[in-house]
Amino acid sequence: MNAYKVIPISTSIAQHMRVHMLDDYGNELSIRTAAYPNAYPCRHCLGYAKQHSGIVLFAYTPFKTPGPYSEVGPVFVCSDECQSYADINHLPPVVTHNHVGLRTYNQHHELLYLHSGLVQGKDAQNALEKVFREPEVAYAHFRTAQYGCFLCAVERL
Repeated sequence: MNAYKVIPISTSIAQHMRVHMLDDYGNELSIRTAAYPNAYPCRHCLGYAKQHSGIVLFAYTPFKTPGPYSEVGPVFVCSDECQSYADINHLPPVVTHNHVGLRTYNQHHELLYLHSGLVQGKDAQNALEKVFREPEVAYAHFRTAQYGCFLCAVERL
Protein backbone atom coordinates (compact mmCIF):
# COMPACT_ATOMS: atom_id res chain seq x y z
CA MET A 1 0.00 0.00 0.00
CA ASN A 2 1.19 3.52 -0.76
CA ALA A 3 1.73 6.05 2.02
CA TYR A 4 -0.91 8.45 0.70
CA LYS A 5 -4.58 8.73 -0.09
CA VAL A 6 -6.23 10.28 -3.13
CA ILE A 7 -9.07 12.67 -2.32
CA PRO A 8 -11.68 13.32 -5.01
CA ILE A 9 -14.40 15.95 -4.77
CA SER A 10 -16.81 14.71 -2.11
CA THR A 11 -20.08 13.01 -2.90
CA SER A 12 -21.94 15.77 -1.04
CA ILE A 13 -20.42 18.49 -3.23
CA ALA A 14 -21.00 16.55 -6.47
CA GLN A 15 -24.60 15.82 -5.49
CA HIS A 16 -25.20 19.42 -4.41
CA MET A 17 -24.10 20.68 -7.83
CA ARG A 18 -26.30 18.13 -9.64
CA VAL A 19 -29.38 18.95 -7.59
CA HIS A 20 -29.14 22.71 -7.04
CA MET A 21 -27.39 23.64 -10.31
CA LEU A 22 -25.76 26.61 -8.58
CA ASP A 23 -22.14 26.67 -7.43
CA ASP A 24 -20.68 28.37 -4.38
CA TYR A 25 -19.83 31.44 -6.46
CA GLY A 26 -23.37 32.11 -7.71
CA ASN A 27 -22.89 30.59 -11.16
CA GLU A 28 -26.01 28.98 -12.58
CA LEU A 29 -25.08 25.55 -13.89
CA SER A 30 -26.39 23.47 -16.75
CA ILE A 31 -25.92 19.96 -18.01
CA ARG A 32 -23.50 19.93 -20.92
CA THR A 33 -22.69 17.10 -23.29
CA ALA A 34 -19.28 15.45 -23.31
CA ALA A 35 -18.39 16.07 -26.94
CA TYR A 36 -15.21 13.99 -27.01
CA PRO A 37 -14.01 10.81 -25.33
CA ASN A 38 -11.30 11.08 -22.65
CA ALA A 39 -11.67 14.84 -22.42
CA TYR A 40 -13.93 15.55 -19.43
CA PRO A 41 -12.53 14.13 -16.17
CA CYS A 42 -15.12 13.87 -13.42
CA ARG A 43 -13.57 15.06 -10.16
CA HIS A 44 -15.81 12.77 -8.15
CA CYS A 45 -15.31 9.34 -9.77
CA LEU A 46 -11.96 10.45 -11.29
CA GLY A 47 -12.90 8.80 -14.55
CA TYR A 48 -13.73 10.34 -17.89
CA ALA A 49 -17.30 11.12 -18.82
CA LYS A 50 -18.41 8.92 -21.70
CA GLN A 51 -18.78 10.69 -25.03
CA HIS A 52 -22.29 12.16 -25.41
CA SER A 53 -23.03 11.77 -21.68
CA GLY A 54 -24.00 14.63 -19.42
CA ILE A 55 -21.52 16.64 -17.37
CA VAL A 56 -21.87 19.57 -15.00
CA LEU A 57 -19.23 22.31 -15.10
CA PHE A 58 -18.80 24.46 -12.00
CA ALA A 59 -16.32 26.71 -10.19
CA TYR A 60 -14.50 24.99 -7.33
CA THR A 61 -11.67 25.45 -4.89
CA PRO A 62 -10.12 22.45 -3.13
CA PHE A 63 -8.91 24.68 -0.30
CA LYS A 64 -10.77 24.81 3.01
CA THR A 65 -9.35 28.16 4.11
CA PRO A 66 -8.94 31.44 2.22
CA GLY A 67 -5.47 32.54 1.22
CA PRO A 68 -3.37 33.74 -1.69
CA TYR A 69 -3.11 30.23 -3.18
CA SER A 70 -6.81 29.36 -2.69
CA GLU A 71 -7.59 29.66 -6.37
CA VAL A 72 -10.96 28.82 -7.88
CA GLY A 73 -11.22 27.03 -11.20
CA PRO A 74 -13.50 25.04 -13.47
CA VAL A 75 -14.17 21.34 -12.81
CA PHE A 76 -16.58 18.72 -14.15
CA VAL A 77 -18.68 16.05 -12.48
CA CYS A 78 -20.86 13.47 -14.19
CA SER A 79 -24.43 14.76 -14.39
CA ASP A 80 -25.73 11.35 -13.37
CA GLU A 81 -24.80 9.91 -10.01
CA CYS A 82 -21.41 8.19 -10.07
CA GLN A 83 -19.39 6.36 -7.45
CA SER A 84 -16.70 8.29 -5.61
CA TYR A 85 -13.18 7.20 -6.55
CA ALA A 86 -12.57 4.21 -4.29
CA ASP A 87 -9.00 3.08 -5.03
CA ILE A 88 -7.69 5.89 -2.85
CA ASN A 89 -4.25 4.34 -2.32
CA HIS A 90 -3.48 4.47 -6.05
CA LEU A 91 -3.37 7.38 -8.46
CA PRO A 92 -6.28 7.40 -10.92
CA PRO A 93 -5.80 7.08 -14.69
CA VAL A 94 -6.78 10.75 -15.17
CA VAL A 95 -3.42 11.40 -13.50
CA THR A 96 -1.29 8.48 -14.65
CA HIS A 97 -2.31 8.64 -18.34
CA ASN A 98 -1.77 12.37 -18.85
CA HIS A 99 0.80 15.11 -18.59
CA VAL A 100 -0.11 16.72 -15.25
CA GLY A 101 0.88 19.48 -12.90
CA LEU A 102 1.97 18.44 -9.43
CA ARG A 103 1.56 21.24 -6.91
CA THR A 104 2.78 20.77 -3.37
CA TYR A 105 1.75 22.76 -0.31
CA ASN A 106 2.97 23.16 3.25
CA GLN A 107 0.83 23.02 6.40
CA HIS A 108 0.01 26.72 5.97
CA HIS A 109 -1.44 26.03 2.48
CA GLU A 110 1.43 27.84 0.77
CA LEU A 111 2.63 26.57 -2.59
CA LEU A 112 6.09 24.99 -2.46
CA TYR A 113 7.59 26.01 -5.78
CA LEU A 114 10.74 23.93 -5.35
CA HIS A 115 8.74 20.69 -5.13
CA SER A 116 6.08 21.48 -7.75
CA GLY A 117 6.15 21.11 -11.51
CA LEU A 118 4.93 19.28 -14.58
CA VAL A 119 5.27 15.50 -14.81
CA GLN A 120 4.34 12.81 -17.28
CA GLY A 121 1.52 10.71 -15.89
CA LYS A 122 3.62 7.55 -16.04
CA ASP A 123 6.09 9.30 -13.68
CA ALA A 124 3.47 10.78 -11.33
CA GLN A 125 3.75 8.00 -8.74
CA ASN A 126 7.52 8.41 -8.43
CA ALA A 127 7.26 12.20 -8.39
CA LEU A 128 4.67 12.07 -5.62
CA GLU A 129 6.73 9.66 -3.53
CA LYS A 130 9.77 11.90 -3.98
CA VAL A 131 8.02 15.10 -2.84
CA PHE A 132 6.40 13.33 0.11
CA ARG A 133 9.92 12.52 1.37
CA GLU A 134 10.32 16.28 1.94
CA PRO A 135 9.16 17.13 5.48
CA GLU A 136 7.72 20.52 4.50
CA VAL A 137 5.29 18.97 1.98
CA ALA A 138 1.95 18.51 3.75
CA TYR A 139 -0.20 17.62 0.73
CA ALA A 140 -0.34 17.84 -3.04
CA HIS A 141 -2.73 18.57 -5.88
CA PHE A 142 -2.68 17.11 -9.34
CA ARG A 143 -3.89 19.45 -12.04
CA THR A 144 -4.27 19.37 -15.77
CA ALA A 145 -0.97 20.40 -17.33
CA GLN A 146 -2.34 22.58 -20.11
CA TYR A 147 -4.97 24.58 -18.22
CA GLY A 148 -4.07 24.03 -14.56
CA CYS A 149 -7.52 22.73 -13.60
CA PHE A 150 -7.75 20.80 -10.33
CA LEU A 151 -7.96 17.00 -10.72
CA CYS A 152 -7.56 15.62 -7.18
CA ALA A 153 -5.82 16.17 -3.87
CA VAL A 154 -3.39 13.73 -2.28
CA GLU A 155 -2.60 13.53 1.43
CA ARG A 156 -0.02 11.53 3.34
CA LEU A 157 -1.29 8.68 5.48
